[in-house]
Amino acid sequence: MLRLTRRLCAGLVLASSAVTGAVVTAQSAPILYATGVNVGPGGPGGLYAINPATGNASKLFVLPFWVHQGGLAYDAATDQLYATGYDQHSVDGLWRIDRFTGATSYVGPTGARLNGGGLVIHPNTGAMYATGSTPGSAFYAVDRTTGAATLVGNHPHLTYVYGLGYGPGNVLYGNGWEWTGLTFTTALYTLSDITGVPTRIGFTGAGTTYSGLAYGANGIMYSLGSTSPSTSGLFSMNLTNGQATLIGGTGIEFGALGGLAFAPGQARSTVPEPGTVLLVSVGLAGVLIGRRRRATR
Repeated sequence: MLRLTRRLCAGLVLASSAVTGAVVTAQSAPILYATGVNVGPGGPGGLYAINPATGNASKLFVLPFWVHQGGLAYDAATDQLYATGYDQHSVDGLWRIDRFTGATSYVGPTGARLNGGGLVIHPNTGAMYATGSTPGSAFYAVDRTTGAATLVGNHPHLTYVYGLGYGPGNVLYGNGWEWTGLTFTTALYTLSDITGVPTRIGFTGAGTTYSGLAYGANGIMYSLGSTSPSTSGLFSMNLTNGQATLIGGTGIEFGALGGLAFAPGQARSTVPEPGTVLLVSVGLAGVLIGRRRRATR
């Protein structure tokens, strides 16, 4: 009888410990981040979360200066965002953004006009690339520790590439526009990250989809772009023919002034409620008492 009681008590302790120590970690869906203007043209930047299903943008943090005037990239090694833009002295630079607090730290001047261009980090090598102007459109390698940009190659005359994003097979894509003889027409490109040379896939057919690019785990390449002179939308891009399909309006004026990047969702840890622990403990105690009473009869 004594041995039975001891085993039951031990079981009660172990069960209570297992319940109180149980932690279930659930990963939320990836977050689609964007940089854009915070308040009116020429205002400071803002960091936003965009709903990939509707296009609606929610402001998370206000960013300093004009960090929204450039690209946005996620660095998996540090779990932080990088953004290009320019400061209050109109000097182009690279910034590091804590995506959970909005804290922004200045990495350094790029030494090249990267505002209005794209920014991307290679998924495997961690190399950072950007587009900018020289004054034409060009492709750069960017040093993440100093912000310095090194010219890799110029784009063809009257072809301007803005957003950058790696897609399936680590193929680099870019969106922008080019002169077609009568007007500038927006298009989707693939780019060589060795030479920077873009190859047109096709015209978007949407008018002004020439901002940030980001490839989702669902196999969709997303793009920011303008739906009117004062409004913007989120688009899905056809990687075969370049066609853009509007998902929905963002409610924010991103236009060509905004980067786009996916990052993992926050891990959520759930611990059982104290009431659950108490119920389990009481239940086990009841079993113990019941057995002791039967044993004394």
